[in-house]
Amino acid sequence: MSELDFYAKVEEILGFDEAKYELYKVFLNKISSLNFKSFKALDFGCGSGEFAKLLAQHFDVTCVDKSEQMVKICLSKGLNAKCVDLSNFNCDFDLITASFDVVNYIKNLDEFLKDASNALKNGGYLLFDVNSYFGFNDVAQGVLHQKDGENHLIVDAIFDDNILESEFIYFKKDSSKYSKFSKVIKQYYHPKTNFKSRENLELLSCEDLNLYGYEKSDKWLLCFQKAV
Repeated sequence: MSELDFYAKVEEILGFDEAKYELYKVFLNKISSLNFKSFKALDFGCGSGEFAKLLAQHFDVTCVDKSEQMVKICLSKGLNAKCVDLSNFNCDFDLITASFDVVNYIKNLDEFLKDASNALKNGGYLLFDVNSYFGFNDVAQGVLHQKDGENHLIVDAIFDDNILESEFIYFKKDSSKYSKFSKVIKQYYHPKTNFKSRENLELLSCEDLNLYGYEKSDKWLLCFQKAV
């Protein structure tokens, strides 16, 4: 089982729904403030398609995820979903979204921004969130234990050298014994200085977000626009 398919298996147990849906509202409010001539969108790293379903109320949405399991879930919800790379698209979309930590998992930020720019129509928008340093060091780091009936999920996350390395251990009850599944998943901190305008892609805004009730921002919301 791949890291992404393993994460798909345990995602619902993590208990982040409240923060996730609050972030979705922030995304939708930001999108409503932008100017569109047409309404074709790509939800990159779509997961189970929860945000894509909301986006589909106003856009013709294509969902993309590297997890085949997540793509199957999206297809079962009637969404147009594909298991392909962002680099497969060329000048196709008015909007690209990547919500709730998707870009945290991307090591090569420049490659992502280049592929996103190529996939956007001229004048199209790219909207995504990333964790702040505080979000990684003070919020995400630590040990989490969640129960799902008789099943148990333990996440042991260590943030060091701008990398959050999380060991996911899932104990699944089968009749009288437990089966153990585990994976190590990495996320990458991208400093604000990495987010700047570049060729054909202008940084419109970088907004502080606070999803978990702390005094400091735990995320940033980034909005880019491709040159007309």
